[in-house]
Parts: sequence; structure tokens; C-alpha cells
Amino acid sequence: MRLKNIIRVIVFLVCFLPGAASGYEFDANDFAAEVVSYAPGDGAGIYIFSEVALGRPSVDTDYNGADRPVVPVYPAYIENGFTSVVTVGQGGHLILKFNHRVSDDENNPYGIDFIVFGNAMQAIGSETMWEYGDPCAVFLGGGQVNCEYAKVSVSQDSVVWYSFEDGPYGDCFAPTLGRVFDTNEPCDVYPEWENLWWGEVTDATLPIDPNLNGDDFAGVSVAEMCSAYGKSAGGTGFDLRWLADFELLGVDENGRRWIQYIKIECMESDPEGLLPEIDAVSDVSCCGDYKRPFPVGDISRDCSVDYEDLVIFTEYWLLEVDGAGGDAESADMYEDGVIDFLDFAVLGSIWLVESGN
Repeated sequence: MRLKNIIRVIVFLVCFLPGAASGYEFDANDFAAEVVSYAPGDGAGIYIFSEVALGRPSVDTDYNGADRPVVPVYPAYIENGFTSVVTVGQGGHLILKFNHRVSDDENNPYGIDFIVFGNAMQAIGSETMWEYGDPCAVFLGGGQVNCEYAKVSVSQDSVVWYSFEDGPYGDCFAPTLGRVFDTNEPCDVYPEWENLWWGEVTDATLPIDPNLNGDDFAGVSVAEMCSAYGKSAGGTGFDLRWLADFELLGVDENGRRWIQYIKIECMESDPEGLLPEIDAVSDVSCCGDYKRPFPVGDISRDCSVDYEDLVIFTEYWLLEVDGAGGDAESADMYEDGVIDFLDFAVLGSIWLVESGN
């Protein structure tokens, strides 16, 4: 037992502290910070180091003995020589804790409050296998996502739990993307491999549109799917308002309902007996905070630049900003003190840009 604990500590120190051995940095406050309880359950196998669920999700994973980017068609399982996911078997559980309250925030992108990352995989068409070649030349199949459904529950005190009984489920759509698809600025992180496609590390606090599912990517290329992610790392997003018992959650000093604990369990009703693996859990960064400021042109402050902003913009047409108050300062995108054609040109250049992209 003592040796097992020592091994766990070594794995955590080497692989999962910010900046340690990973080659990239992240803010640990954005992710689960403590394993409160872990019971592997039946069938968990060798992926039983629960500390790997702390910190950000995997950026790279093993491919034929070398690290390559995690992509939706090739998920995380080993990074830097160590297991990077933890399995929750039948009858088991994983309880994680944030070092702060995760609030229900309508200003978050799509209203999503936290994201669960597993190692689900989007299926490639025919008999093609992913070989880290040109992602523009490899196409997805009929939209199938190889999910290993995880039941997700939340709590304020780790005593009283509230479950997402009807989904969404962890370790399902959207499969993780470790690096941005970027042919203009690919990262030079693989000395033995000429990388032409994969750029900076993705943002694991930025959700993708929760209305998307695997069927939306049927028949498209791997490149097209990854492009649709933008800077997001994917994962399964959860809005606290989707809880049937949402109104039972206590509120903070700002009147917002919140949670601090996440519990992952295996779905007992899964007919295929698949066991979920968990890589990380993140707190979504609100648009307009210190990490993700409102995008230029987002006059309505709803984290996107759209028709609503255009309507507000026209209301301020030819207005001098000084002393005007309201949203006038945001409408003065050219920052010359008057709202005119120069501001309209700026607005047009960023039309329909979403926060964080």
C-alpha cells in the first residue's frame, strides 16, 4: 500500500503539476484540484491513478511510442509515458473538488458552467486508421462517437448530490482536441516529425456549441471537424440549469447557484458494459472576465458579435461618445470618440466572431 501511494505521488509530481514535464503551462485554478474519493469498481483495469484527473486534459498522447496531439479520432490514454486517464468501473466512482465555487453563469459561452473530458473517439469511415498524416485527407464515418457513458452528479458539500439523470454524459461527445488545427502556425514540438497542421494548445475552459453532436460531422474531414472546434479543447459541457433539482442548489453572495464537487459514475444500464475514462474537469471561463475579455464589437455583452450588436450600433449612429453612457463606449470600436463609418468597418471585419475564437 505504501509503494502504491509513492508511485501515485511520483506520477502526479512529474506529469500533472503546471509546467512540469508537459512543455506547456496552464492555470490549475481552472480545473479540479483535489481527488476527494476514488473507488475503481469492477473492470477498471490498469488505469487507476485518480490524480491524473487533476489539471487540464491531455494535449498529447502516445502514438507508436512517440507523443502526438490528441485529436477527436485518436484520444488520450498515455502522455509522457504515463497513463493520462482514470477508469471508473461498475460500482465505482470518482469524486473531484474544485478549489473554488463553480457558479451558474449565464455569461459563460453557451451558458455552460463546467466541462468533463474523457477519451471518447469520433469514428473514421471505412477501414481507415488514423496515422497522423494529413487531416484534410482522412474523413469521418456516419457520425458515430465511441462513447463510454459516465453519469455526472454535482454537490456543494459532497454530501447532498444532484445528478444529470437524462444527460449529458461524460466521456462522450465532444472528443478532446489537444492542439488547434492551424496550417499557418504549426508548432515545432516534434523534432522527429514534420508537423504541418497542429498549432498552439487548445483552451480547455472554452466549450463548443452544446447543440452539436457526432452526426453534425458525418462525412467531413478530420481537419474540418478540428477547425469547427476553433480554440476549444472540446469535452462534454454541463449547464447547472439542466439539473432537475437546480432550484435546490444554494446561492452565493451574488445570488448565483453554485457547486464545488463533481462525481463520476459508470452507467449501470449501459448494455455494452463500457467503462468511462476521465481525463479532466474544467471550470468554464466567463466571457468578460480577466482571462477572456468581451470581444471587440460585442456591444450587448453576450459573448458574441451578431445582429443584436448591429441593432444597438445603429441606435448610436453619429453619437459622440463622451458622456453618452450606456453601451456607447463599446460601440466606439475605432476609439476616436464618435460612432461612424470607421466603427462600422471594424464591426464588419469581425462579424459573427464568438468569444474566445
